[in-house]
Amino acid sequence: MDSANSFPAPFPRFNQRCVSNLARGKRTTTWGSRISTVEMRSALLEFRAAEHLKPELSQSHAALGTALSQLNETDAAIDEFKAALKIDARYVPALDGLTKVLIDQRRYSAAIAYLRNAPPDDALELNLAIAYARNRNNDEALQVLSGIVEKQPLLPWVT
Repeated sequence: MDSANSFPAPFPRFNQRCVSNLARGKRTTTWGSRISTVEMRSALLEFRAAEHLKPELSQSHAALGTALSQLNETDAAIDEFKAALKIDARYVPALDGLTKVLIDQRRYSAAIAYLRNAPPDDALELNLAIAYARNRNNDEALQVLSGIVEKQPLLPWVT
C-alpha cells in the first residue's frame, strides 16, 4: 500500500468515500484529484471523524492537515501536520504538507529546518530546493537540485 495516497486497513470504506469525494470537483489535492470547496468540507468532516477514531495514526492527522490547507485554514493545518510528525517524525506526507504551507507563508527558514534531515524523497527534496531558493540561498538550492538530477537514470539518447 502506498502510504502517501491511502489510509491503512482500518479505514477501507472511509478511504473509498474520500477517494470518491476527492475524484470530483475543482480543487487540487496532494493526490492530484480536484474537488470543490463543498466536497472538501465534507471530506474534512470525514477526516476529523477518522482522527477521532484513530488519533494515534499519523495518516489521520496528515489527511486532516491536507484538507485544512486546501481550505486555507493554514494555522489549523500546521497543527495537524505537526501532530502527525509527533507520532512519526519521518512521515513524508506530513513533512510535505507542512513544508508547503510554510513555504506559502514565506517561512522559508522553518521549512528548511524541517527538511534538512528529512527522509529521502523527491518531493521533499524539491520543497527544500524551493525553500532555499526563495530564502536566497541559491548555492544550496542548486546543490539540492543537482542531487535530484543526478539520481535520475540517464536517458538512452543522452550520452
